[in-house]
Amino acid sequence: MPLSMKKRAYCFDNLKCILIFLAVLGHLLTLSPEWGGWNEAIYRLIYSFHMPVFLFITGWFAVYKRRTIIFHLAYLYFLFQTIHRVFFHGLLPGEPIVLNYTTPSWSLWYLVVCLLYYLLIPLFNVHGKRRRSCVLILFFFLSVAYGLDPDIDKYLSLGRFFSFLPFFALGYYARDWEKEIRTFRNRPVQLLLTLGVLAAAVYLLFFCQLPKAAFYGSHPFEKLGIDMVTKFLIQVLALLWLFFFLLVLAPLLDRKIPIVSTVGKNTLAVYLLHAFPVKLLSHYELTANFTPLHTLLVTVVILLVFGNDPMARFFNKFFTGRWLEQLWNKMEPKANRKNHYD
Repeated sequence: MPLSMKKRAYCFDNLKCILIFLAVLGHLLTLSPEWGGWNEAIYRLIYSFHMPVFLFITGWFAVYKRRTIIFHLAYLYFLFQTIHRVFFHGLLPGEPIVLNYTTPSWSLWYLVVCLLYYLLIPLFNVHGKRRRSCVLILFFFLSVAYGLDPDIDKYLSLGRFFSFLPFFALGYYARDWEKEIRTFRNRPVQLLLTLGVLAAAVYLLFFCQLPKAAFYGSHPFEKLGIDMVTKFLIQVLALLWLFFFLLVLAPLLDRKIPIVSTVGKNTLAVYLLHAFPVKLLSHYELTANFTPLHTLLVTVVILLVFGNDPMARFFNKFFTGRWLEQLWNKMEPKANRKNHYD
């Protein structure tokens, strides 16, 4: 078992705090005034890396447990899909409540793709660098070619499933390569990666003409007006950012940082609960006169409200499937409890 799974990996907590901050900021940017076109440029920059890196970290800590899949991922998805449908119906009077579970509501696609990834772990949990390299090449090819299907965005977020699959698998494998990763944490590599992401940031902020939806990983290519070569370059760009986070930022953040580490530890609550204030802000058009400072402040407030430990404990008690798992454990015969997480 890698070291990062034996003790609290603060570097990942801190990275997750950065990523969830950017995710909330990105959602608020879509509601704010244009600010001279900067919204879309910043949004494009955020979406070029934040979900690939997040799913890499998810893969790093993923363990195939049937109880996790059923009582946490599946339960959370069905619960919040239902809540979303009812909540959005309440915001839009006259709209019928349609309990559709094959088309995830808004940001709930993440739960669906994680559920599918966890189910696939026994299939790609192979050993040996050659076999794992073959799996990653196959997954990377699928992540580039999925958009050729014109109906890929219609069902269970399959576009995002294929688009982010290599990043989840890479994270799953990378935790066994910690020694190799440390050898690449040297100044020449870190300098090259830093220069690379700076160049990428300049390009995305000032010169990139791709539609922001091209970075979602969900739509077919013909709908976006791009081709496989463009998608390949988007994936390579995401890998560049991933290596920057892993080899440059992670060593600098490998310590407990007040507030930051706490929010990073509680990103699930932030991810699932921030949708409600964002949708309320959108419905009542409260962001129409937002300045960049307002957007930043609201982002920070959302993280502090939903990312603190008392809120996380409340969330875990009343929203996750732990109560259902505990009930199941009580009903299960004692002889079967020894390996109840298998």
